[in-house]
Amino acid sequence: GRALSDLDLLQVAVKYSRLKGEKNVYASLKESLGCSATHARNQVFKARKAGLLEQTKQGAPNFNLTQRALELIEEHRHELPFEDKD
Repeated sequence: GRALSDLDLLQVAVKYSRLKGEKNVYASLKESLGCSATHARNQVFKARKAGLLEQTKQGAPNFNLTQRALELIEEHRHELPFEDKD
């Protein structure tokens, strides 16, 4: 597929960060993204590699957005289709 922009990856990162505490994170994320669980996991990996999610220690998930992600959200808040948290 096409290369993902920072904004695409940012949306993945935000959706992922909101799933903290869920049992089947990738099952939920694939629903939200409309793709397979494997693809969802790859997207999260790319978002992390792009510096939008904090690094993980082996075997321990990290759902925290980075400062860079927060700055991008602020910068693009009017053009992003983020739904507000309930």
